[in-house]
Amino acid sequence: MIRALYTAASGMTAQQLNVDTISNNMANVNTAAYKKETTNFKSLLYTTMGEANDPNAQTAPTVKQVGHGVRALANSRDYTNGILQETGNESDLALVGNGFFAIGQTDGSEVYTRDGSFRFAMIPDEGSYALVTADGHPVLSTEGESIVVGTEIPMDKLEIGQDGNIYYLDETGLEMDVAQIRIVQFANRAGLEAVGDNLYKETPASGEPLAEVDDDGLTKTTIRTGYLEGSNVQIAQEMVNLIIAQRAYEINSTAIKAADDMLGQANQLKS
Repeated sequence: MIRALYTAASGMTAQQLNVDTISNNMANVNTAAYKKETTNFKSLLYTTMGEANDPNAQTAPTVKQVGHGVRALANSRDYTNGILQETGNESDLALVGNGFFAIGQTDGSEVYTRDGSFRFAMIPDEGSYALVTADGHPVLSTEGESIVVGTEIPMDKLEIGQDGNIYYLDETGLEMDVAQIRIVQFANRAGLEAVGDNLYKETPASGEPLAEVDDDGLTKTTIRTGYLEGSNVQIAQEMVNLIIAQRAYEINSTAIKAADDMLGQANQLKS
């Protein structure tokens, strides 16, 4: 019965984390390019209570074992593409494929995102514009630098191609290249670490970023201008998952109460 208390308690702890994960998914149902998470579970160590009664048996057909509950493993993230939502803003970009945008940080490092809600912001004292995220971080080019557009180029003339190439047409109709947005992929994108603000960073598990422009073996990601990728959270499925997790939590709490009552009755027995 003591084992039952700990086993049921482990179930309550695991389901609490499950509810936390589901709640986070539901809270981000309208977050651009959010990827839903799923909590994975693993059974704990088993104790063998007894084996076959026949001492001459070579192998026991059945054994008496009791488990010690469950524990939650690391969450897994579903990178299925979300539905594209038209915004009408030409600087909003949606990725169709496995790629990520590369974003620069103030410390010189890179992070990655699928949220393409970008804007052209004026750079103080430079007389030019930079393509940045909603938080003001620069979107990086294939050269690993910020994408900067001079004020001599009319902003309404800028175009962004499906390959991320930013260009404009001069007075003669000639296409003039400005820069190309850097799109990267990872050998194991499930190994990326989420750092908040729709951003991810590489880890030893994800491997180094592979630039699509430099690797002909990668299936190229296409860019849709005027669109944003929506969250891939299915709210109806999350509601079902929430109800299941809540019932599992209640059942484990009931098991604790039952084990406690049995222990109380055993303590009250008189010789």
